[in-house]
Amino acid sequence: MRIAFPVLWTVLLLSFSALSHPSTAFGQFGESAVKTRVVAEHAQAEPGGRLVIAVELNHDDGFHTWPSAQTELPEEVAGIAIRTEVGLLGPAWAALDGVQYPPTHPDLVANPTGGPPIRAPLFSGRAVAFARLHIAPDAPLGEQSIRIAVNFQACDATNCQFPEEQEHEIKITIVAAGSPTGAPTDPALFASLDSDAWGNAPEFAATVPGPTPAPATTDQKPVPPPSTLLGFRLGSNIVVLALAAAIGGLVLNLTPCVLPVIPIKVMTLTQHATSRRHAIVLGLWMALGVVAFWAAIGLPMALVSRLLDPSQLIFGIWWVCMLIGLIVALLGLGIMGLFTFNLPQSVYMIETKADSPFGSFLFGVLAAVLGLPCFGFVAAGLLAPAATMPAPLIMAVFVGLGVGMAAPYLVLSAYPQLLKFIPRTGPASELVKQVMGILLLAAAAFFIAASIDVLLSEFPYLAGSMTWWSAGFFIALAGLWMTIRTFQITKRPLPRLVFPVLAVAMTLGIGVFANGRLTSDRESYLARQAAMSSAGTLAEVPAGVWLLYTPELLATVRESGRPVFLDFTAIWCVNCKALKAAVLDPMKEEFKARGVVLLEVDCSFRSSPGTKLLADLGRTGVPQWALYAPGAEKPQFIEFTTQSVLNALDHAGVPRGGQATGGTASIRP
Repeated sequence: MRIAFPVLWTVLLLSFSALSHPSTAFGQFGESAVKTRVVAEHAQAEPGGRLVIAVELNHDDGFHTWPSAQTELPEEVAGIAIRTEVGLLGPAWAALDGVQYPPTHPDLVANPTGGPPIRAPLFSGRAVAFARLHIAPDAPLGEQSIRIAVNFQACDATNCQFPEEQEHEIKITIVAAGSPTGAPTDPALFASLDSDAWGNAPEFAATVPGPTPAPATTDQKPVPPPSTLLGFRLGSNIVVLALAAAIGGLVLNLTPCVLPVIPIKVMTLTQHATSRRHAIVLGLWMALGVVAFWAAIGLPMALVSRLLDPSQLIFGIWWVCMLIGLIVALLGLGIMGLFTFNLPQSVYMIETKADSPFGSFLFGVLAAVLGLPCFGFVAAGLLAPAATMPAPLIMAVFVGLGVGMAAPYLVLSAYPQLLKFIPRTGPASELVKQVMGILLLAAAAFFIAASIDVLLSEFPYLAGSMTWWSAGFFIALAGLWMTIRTFQITKRPLPRLVFPVLAVAMTLGIGVFANGRLTSDRESYLARQAAMSSAGTLAEVPAGVWLLYTPELLATVRESGRPVFLDFTAIWCVNCKALKAAVLDPMKEEFKARGVVLLEVDCSFRSSPGTKLLADLGRTGVPQWALYAPGAEKPQFIEFTTQSVLNALDHAGVPRGGQATGGTASIRP
C-alpha cells in the first residue's frame, strides 16, 4: 500500500485535495501493451490560430486496440469494444475541432458469442492520430501547457487488458499574432497528416467523477434478537440479510477494477466451452470460485465470534474502537482515490485455464482477487463491524456478497449475447466507488463516536475540553501542512525557518489552552466527587465546589436559606471559560469561606434546563453570573470582575465567616 504521507492524520487532511483532484479511476496494473506519445507540430502558436498535435500509439507485438467510433465494427463485438479516443483536458482557451485517426488493419479477434473468430478493423503496430486545436483569440501569451488524454483498450488474440486513460502534458509558447510559429518539431511524425481529412471532434469527457450524492437513508426498525451491525439490529431472518448482501455484491461489479473484466472472463469461458451446456457448467464453477473467495474472507471472523465476544474488545476499550474507526476512515478515503492499493505483479501473471471445472473454479477465485484494488477496502471495512454478529449471520453476509458478485458470470456464460448490454467503465463506475467510500466513512463515524462515548464514560471531565482538543487536532494539521508546503514551494532559509516556528507556536498555543481546560475540569470534577462523598449520609451540598445545575438542586439549596452563585455557561462559549478561569476559579476559597453553593448552569442547547432558567429570569445569551441571596426570590446579576462579585456577596449579607458559612443543605431526592 502506498500512502502520500506516513502519518495518519496528515492523510486525513490531504483527503480534501484527493477529492478535488481524483486519480484515474482505472489503469493497467502491469506494464501497458501500448505506449503513447504526444507531440505538437509547432512549438509556437498564435491566438486565433490552429495547432495540430500528433498522438502516437506504439503497440507491442501481437497486441491491437479498437478503432475510433467513426469506424464500424462487426455486430458481435460492436457492443463491448472500448473505442480509441483522443480528447482535450485543458486549458479552457483551447478547443478540439477535429481528430484524424490512423488507418485500420483487418485482423482476427475472438468471437464473444462462442463462434469462430471474426475479422475486424483494428489499430496495431505504430499508429498515429492527429488532433487539431483551435486557440482562442484571448489566449494568454507566453509558455503554456496543454493536456491531452488518450483512451483505449489493448487486446491480443485471446485476452484484453484493462481499459486505460493515459494523460499527457505538452508545452507550447503562445506568441503575438503575426509572429512566425517556427519549423515543424518532428516532420517525420507528421508525414502522414492529411490536412483535408478531418473528422468531427468526438464528445469526450475525462473520467473525473462529479459530486457524489449523499447515500440514501432508510428507516430501519430494530427487531430482536439483538444481532447488530454498526448498531443496527439485524433480526433473525438470515435469508433477508443474505439477499441484501447479494445486492451489495452485485453492485461491486460496477467498480472500475471489475466491470471491464467481466466481458473478458466470459469470452474466455465461452471459447473453452464445446457447447452451451458446457459453458453453463464452466460458468457455474467460476461462480463457485468467486463465492469461495468471499467465504474464505468471512470464515476467520465467524470462528472468532464463536470463541470470543469481540463486541467487548471492540466497543469496551475506547482506543481500540477509535483505532478501528480511523482505519475504516482511511479505507474509505482509499477507495475514493486518496491512495492506491496494487497487488504484486506476480498475481497478474498467474494464468488459469478455464477448460475444466477446477480450472474454471480457480479462474473465478482469481477474478475476485484481481478486483481487490477496488473493493478490498470494502471487505476490510466490513470485518470489524461483522465481528459483533453471530457466526451464521457473518457467513450469510460474506457468502451473499460472493453470490451477488458471481451472478453476472453465471448468467452471461449461459447467454453471452447479453455482453453487449454490459455498461462501460467511466464516471458512473467511479461514482460507485465514491459512494462506497462515503458509506465506509459513515461506518468510521459510528466507531469514532462510540469510542468517544466510552472515553467520556470513563473520564467524564474530558467533556469540557473535548472541543478544544478537536480544534487543536486540525490546527496541528494546518501547521504540518503549512510546513510541508513551505519546504516544497521555496528553498529560501527564512521562510523555512519562520513558518515551521509559526506552526509549532500555533500547535503549542492551542495545546496549552486545551490542557489548561482539561486540568481545570479534572480538578473541579475530582473536588466535586470528593466533596459529595464526604458530605455525610444525607448527601449534604458542599460550599465552594462547582456542582452541575438541576432545578431540584437549586430549589433544595434555596429552601435551606443558603446563598447560591450561578454561572450560566456553554460548552462552545470561549468567553465563559476564560472569565471563569480568570475570575471565579481563584475565588473558590472565598466562596467556601462564605458558604456559597456554586452551580454551573449549562446553556449549550436551546432545550436545556439551564437555557429555560435563563429565559425565565429574563436574560438571553452567555456568559451570565447571578447570585441568589438567602431567602431572596430573584437573583442579582453581576458584572464580570472580582470586585463586583465581592460587592454582591457583601450586599446580599453573606460576610466572610458569617452564619451561612457552616450551613448545609441535603439534596432533595
